[in-house]
Amino acid sequence: MFDTNDLSGLKMEIKNLKWFFTIYLIFLLSFLSYQMRTTNFNIKLTSILLILLFILGSFILVFISKRNLPLYKIAFIVILIFGLCCVFVTPIVTVCDETEHFWRSEITSEGQLFPNYIDIPNSNKTGYEAKGYETIASMSPLYKNTGNTIFNTNWDDLSINYTTTYVSSAFCQNPFYGYIPQAIGIDIAKGLNLNNIWMLWFGRIANLLMFAFVCSYAIKKAPIFKIPLFITATLPLTIYQAASLSIDATVNSFAILTIAYFLYMYKAGEKTLDYKNLIAFLVISLIGGFTKVTYMGLLLLIFLVPKDNFKDRKVEHSRIIGFIGVILIDLLWIKLYATKHLLNSWRGTYFIKNNVNILGQLTYMAHHPLNSLYLLFTPDNLINVISGYFSFGNLPPYTSTFLVVTFLIFYVILSFLYPQEIKLDRKSKIGVFFIGLLIFIGTYLIQYLTWCNVGMSRIEGVFGRYFIPLLVLGPMIFGLKESNKNEKNSQLLVITMMIGFISSMILLTIMKFY
Repeated sequence: MFDTNDLSGLKMEIKNLKWFFTIYLIFLLSFLSYQMRTTNFNIKLTSILLILLFILGSFILVFISKRNLPLYKIAFIVILIFGLCCVFVTPIVTVCDETEHFWRSEITSEGQLFPNYIDIPNSNKTGYEAKGYETIASMSPLYKNTGNTIFNTNWDDLSINYTTTYVSSAFCQNPFYGYIPQAIGIDIAKGLNLNNIWMLWFGRIANLLMFAFVCSYAIKKAPIFKIPLFITATLPLTIYQAASLSIDATVNSFAILTIAYFLYMYKAGEKTLDYKNLIAFLVISLIGGFTKVTYMGLLLLIFLVPKDNFKDRKVEHSRIIGFIGVILIDLLWIKLYATKHLLNSWRGTYFIKNNVNILGQLTYMAHHPLNSLYLLFTPDNLINVISGYFSFGNLPPYTSTFLVVTFLIFYVILSFLYPQEIKLDRKSKIGVFFIGLLIFIGTYLIQYLTWCNVGMSRIEGVFGRYFIPLLVLGPMIFGLKESNKNEKNSQLLVITMMIGFISSMILLTIMKFY
């Protein structure tokens, strides 16, 4: 039977949220107004989608407010719903490097966790093109379909072609577990005998689900700084990457989980942390570090956990042994596996042709220390990262200056003024700052050593998406306000703004490709 009390309660909830709806709508209209000056697009289609997104976002706000959901459940809902929008709206292999991630995912779906790099039978090619990885013929046309929607290609409607073919590279330097979700999705499409497009879509959905579960658990596990974790997990670029076949979903989710588990240990009571907690942190850090080596820097957070939180001195001192052990494991992985398989692709030939040499680059840096320091610490690197947080698609990317500027303002205000449950002590703030700086500079340094030709006057190949997890650290370092109160309105405002940013990203994709 229809309950009039429910209808009355719903009306009241909508009335209470009217200002949040207004902010959301004004943000979307402001974005659209700005983009009209810089982008040619289908205004009718975009306007319809804007209305639909406003209705969807407003429904989510009403739902989470009426049910008074905890933040980790809200994160799961936002990631999943808007991520699914990205799964179907984002064109074929348009996400950066998604073609090669697709190849690796399909190979993994065949049970090859460590793909074999073999001579291509009857090949008339030379060099790296004469070798490759075995996959299926449906994978061959991906490059020429980059950026195509389902409306301007017939690849999506074709049945899966299982004829053997070969591809020149497949990100085999990456750990296999970063492609297990995507492989499961692809296997479902194959098992149901669906068309090509469903391998892409189901692979994306499975990757998105993994990301949503890991990030929502991270937010649940962390007793403090949940809002920074939420913002990082729901950044439009984060969701965009998660709703693809990219291993970035694993990189970002486990880096976020590493920080969350540190916060759990930091806030734990005295004498409560045992070997189980230490091992859990080390394993989570290692999983993230294998996917992107610079995030091994987060392992240093273990030394910011108060000594009194450990059960005894043996456990406390074991973190040193654990730290050294994990670093050694990661270095062995890089030396014995990752580097070798990185060269088993077009990259090996690229390095030779472009004089990419680690030892030669280090020698150059030693002879030009001031120039090398400038390359690593130039303000242009920070500007590149900030603008890169709203850089979508493959090369060339598409972006929005409006979103870059508004998010920067939003993030700076939040980092300094959002009321957190606790402020870190000065020593911990300094420690977190230098860990973040180490990851930031380390990423540029590694890219300069392993990608740029010897003596290059700039550092190429660094993207904003490499630094997504570092967004969690800003409020931890710069936060000024401390409050134990449940700031529901402040939290709702943050959620509203994040939904606005995500919706605008979806609109931007429609404007670009439809």
